[in-house]
Order: sequence, then structure tokens, then C-alpha cells
Amino acid sequence: MPNLSSLEISFSSLMQLPYNLEILQNLTVLRLSNNKISSLPPEISFLENLKVLDLSQNSLPFLPAEICDLRNLTYFNCDMNALTKLPDNISNLIHLKVVLLAKNLITCLPNSFSLLKSLVHLNLSSNRLEYVPACILECYALKELIFSCNEAAETVPENLCKLQFLEVLSLANNKFTKLPKSLSKLENLRLFDISGNKIGHVPEEILNKCKYLTRLNLCCCKLNEISESLGLCENLEVLNISHNFIKSLPQNGTGLKNLVSLDISDNSISIIPRWVCELKKLSHLSANQNLIEDLPKEFEETAKQLRILDISQNRLEQIPQCALLKDTKITYLQIDSNPILNIPLEISNLQFLTHLSIANCPYIFELPDEIGYLVRLRALILCSNSLLKLPPTLHNLDSLNYLDLSDNKFSRFPIVVCFIPHLKVFLYNNCCHSCTYSEPDPPGWFERTSFIDPTVSMGKLGKEYIDEVDDEYFPDADPKVTLEEALSREEEETRIQSVTAEDFPYLVFRRGPHSIPKLISYLQFLVHLSLQRNGLYFLPNIFDKFKYLKRIHLNDNNLRKIPLSLADCKTLTHIDLRNNKLTAINAPICKLPNLECLELSGNNFPTSLNEIIMNSNLKVLCEYLKTQEENSSK
Repeated sequence: MPNLSSLEISFSSLMQLPYNLEILQNLTVLRLSNNKISSLPPEISFLENLKVLDLSQNSLPFLPAEICDLRNLTYFNCDMNALTKLPDNISNLIHLKVVLLAKNLITCLPNSFSLLKSLVHLNLSSNRLEYVPACILECYALKELIFSCNEAAETVPENLCKLQFLEVLSLANNKFTKLPKSLSKLENLRLFDISGNKIGHVPEEILNKCKYLTRLNLCCCKLNEISESLGLCENLEVLNISHNFIKSLPQNGTGLKNLVSLDISDNSISIIPRWVCELKKLSHLSANQNLIEDLPKEFEETAKQLRILDISQNRLEQIPQCALLKDTKITYLQIDSNPILNIPLEISNLQFLTHLSIANCPYIFELPDEIGYLVRLRALILCSNSLLKLPPTLHNLDSLNYLDLSDNKFSRFPIVVCFIPHLKVFLYNNCCHSCTYSEPDPPGWFERTSFIDPTVSMGKLGKEYIDEVDDEYFPDADPKVTLEEALSREEEETRIQSVTAEDFPYLVFRRGPHSIPKLISYLQFLVHLSLQRNGLYFLPNIFDKFKYLKRIHLNDNNLRKIPLSLADCKTLTHIDLRNNKLTAINAPICKLPNLECLELSGNNFPTSLNEIIMNSNLKVLCEYLKTQEENSSK
């Protein structure tokens, strides 16, 4: 133990340090992060050879003066504590190079802080500083200053330019209103982040002289324009000017030849200038929330090396053809919230696509078969469209893990979904819509329950009623059923009866008897299943087939009973059954070994059970149900 040089006791719920620290005098590295330490003993001064001290994510309200006796300290991390100030004798730590104090409650720094002449990296983000402390500006060796998320206001200090070696400067999310021209003297600056400040204008001098800038973040700065001098930042790799009031980009940006990522989202830009199409290294373009009606033809050159393209929330009536070329290597494409009329067949050219989002496009009623040829797709978001059906080719998407079909206009569950082999997350919310012929209630269970008036009392129908319905309403899921057979059966069931002209006045749009097929059990890798707001009265009893399911959302339906097999899905951690028509918890779901959250409010339970649900936690609820079960068995 006396010869120990490095010690880590992190994530250990440690409350305090031992007092016999003198036996660790050879220690050079001590890491105590993620504990519950609320104070440090004076004996910490015995660790005189310590060079690295990590106290992050504890509960320290102050630091003892003795900590400043650790004169060999070069790295000090006290992020995420409750410090309000630092010891006055911190100037003793003359070898300090890195000081991390983010996410504390610091309101000021001692004047002696200015004597830390070896300091290279200082992080004061997320504190309560109302100004940039003058003592920092005397730490001339500083290369990185992170001062984001404080409360500093008005003009950024003019004499910040004294930090001549500064390479990284983050002043994001303060209350600054003006940038001084003097910052142009920070000629070594490589990263400058002033986002989230209402500066309104960036002096041309900064763009002219800070020629080593590689990252510039001007997001949320109340900018109305960008200076033409931007084109002089020839080393710039990442530029973010999103969430401003910019109407046009500079006319000449050809100097930005090293630009890799460009974010111009949430502005009022209507035209992408030609120079953007000539950026040979551009791999990420976010142009969402603008007024763009089309992309220039020259964009096809950019599309060849582009990997991420977000053009959602614009005025596009079609997906630009220049983004759909065969040699395009786009992996992430987002075109949400555009008045797009159709998805072109050329979508199949995007063979490298892994993430595709076409959401909130109300004029899209169907998808082409070609979308099923995007075999690398891992995430497909199609929510809030007007889809009536899905192409059968979707079963080819072997890599698809995430599918969102919520808020569409399917008349029945699209059976092809059950044949997407590796689906892990499936969202199918608010999809119960159908146009049905107004006639006497269809034969079967909903004839007896007055489907049009779902408030009918189930108690009048007999205790065997629900099980009887379950058997007749869900045909067996034959494990040998192929997609072709399932589609053939679906086509036969959806065949439309002939309607005469005299019948047209009686056609009505209403929520039809929606159901989830037993074939959904084919999705053996499901982890998250959401079936909210679908008017479901019953669910197939197949949940024991899911070996990985953790979360299931069944809220806001018309469920009268919980499928018994739900209690056999041992991996479940979250179950949401809010706002249904349950009168009892008929399945032993509280015995699920991994259950963390069970939502049951808004049902028709007895008053005593409702009070438990509203006012108690899961443990109390489970104990109550266990007692009820024991009493009923007696």
C-alpha cells in the first residue's frame, strides 16, 4: 500500500475519505468520481506527490484550504459538485494545467487564480458567473477556455484578446449582446462557440483574421446576415449558423474548401448558392426549416460525397432528383414536413441509406415497391402521412430495426410488417381509420357489443364472453404462413363490396373494428412496441413469444382485459395501459421480475384499486394485488 501510485474508487457510493492518508504518500493519481463525498479531510495534504485528482460527480459544497498544499497537482477535476467558490490559496498550485469546474454553483473566482501561469485548460461551464472573471485573463498560457451556460451579459470583454495562445473559446448560452473587434487578435483560435447569445452581428475582422478557425458556431445569435468575409475562413470544417433570421448565404464561399459540416437550418433561406455545390469535402448538410423549393442541378456533385442530408420543413413538392443519383452515398436522409406529392422510383438508388425519415407529408398515400430495395435501412420513419397501405417489398429490409407508422390512415394492420425479420422498435399509434358501408352491425362480437356505442356494459354478456371473442376474432398464427399467403388472405378479407350510386349517400367515415394480427408474434426481436390510440378492443394472446420485449404502450384504447400471455413476457420493464376500459387486473403482470413501471390510470377499476394506482408506487400496488389474489383464493 505505501508504494501505491494510482488509486481509483469511482462509482462506489463512498461517503468520505479515510483519515490515515499519510500511508499513501507515493500516490500520484487519485480518482474518486461518482461517489457521495460531501467533505474532504485536512489530511488530504499528506498526498504531496499527487498529480491527478478527480473528484467529479460528488456532493462537495467547498474545498478545504489544505487541498492547495498539493503543489505537484497538474490535473484537477471537480465537475458536478456544489462548489460556490474556490480557496484563496489556490495560487499555491502553480503546476496546474487542467482545471475542470463545470456544473457547480460558482459565482466568483479568487484574485489569486491569476497566478496559475501554467494553466492550459479551464472549464467553468454551467455555473452562476455573471461576468468573465478578470483573473482568468492573466492566465496567459490558456489554450482552452470553456465558459458556456453562465449568466454573463452585455459585451464580451475586450481584453479577452490578451489570451494570445487561445485555441478553443466557448461562450455559448450566456447573455452577451455584442462581440468586440478585438477578438480578431486571437489568431490561434480554432474553435469559437458564441451560440445562444443575442449578439446580432459578427465583426468582419474576426472572420478576416482568425484564419485557423476550424469550427464556428453562431447558432441562435439573432443574426440577420452573414458577412462575405466568411469565405476567407479557408480552414473552416464545421459551420453552424442555424436558428437565426438569415435570408441568404454569402455570394462567394468558394474559399470554404475544407468545409465538412454545414448547418443552416431554421432560417429564411430560399436558395442554396452554387458554391455550396462545389464543396468537395461536404458530408453533412442540414437545411431544414427554410423556404427552399428545390436544390440546384449542380447539387448532384455534392450529393456524391454527402452522407447526411436534412431538407425537412421546406417547400419541396418532390424529392430533388439531384439527390437520387446512382452513385450517391447518402446514409441519412430526412425530408419531413414538405408538400411532397409522391416518392419517386429513383429512391432505390440510395443503396447506402441507413436512416430515412419521410414524416408529416400529408399528400403521400402510398410508397413505391422500390423502397423495399434499400436493404441497408436500419431506421424508417413514416409517421403522420396519409398512407393507406405498405408495399410487400418491405419484408426485404433485413437490417431494419426501427419502424414508425404512427398517425397514418390504414384501414387495417399492414400484414407485411410481421415479416420484417429484425425489427426491434415498432410504433403504430393512432392508425385506426376506415371508410365503411353504413349497414347493420357486422356479424360477430361487435354486433353484440353495439360497436358504434362502445360504452356498453360487458357484464351483461356473460363471464365466458371475452374468451369466446378472443378465439373467434383472432385466427391462429400458423408458423408456416408465408408472406404471399398472408397477403392473399388479407386481399380476400378486404375485397370491397359493390356499391351502387344510390348507396353513396350512406357511405360514412368512421373508426372501424381495428385489430392486431397474431402474426405479429413473428417479430421475435421486438424490444419496444407502441399501439396507442387505435381503438383496440382485444389483443392476441401471443406475448409469451417475445423474448426481448421491454416496453409496451397500449394506452388510450378500448381494452377490457389484459392478455394473459403478457405475464409470461419476463423481459418487460414498462407497461402502459392508461385510459382503457379495464375493470380488473386479470393477468399476474405484477409478478414480472423486471417490471419498473406500470401505468394503469384512467380505467374502470374499483375505487379502492384506483386510489392505490393514483397515490402509490409499483411496490405498494403489487402488494395490494397479491393480497387481493390471496383473499379471492380463500
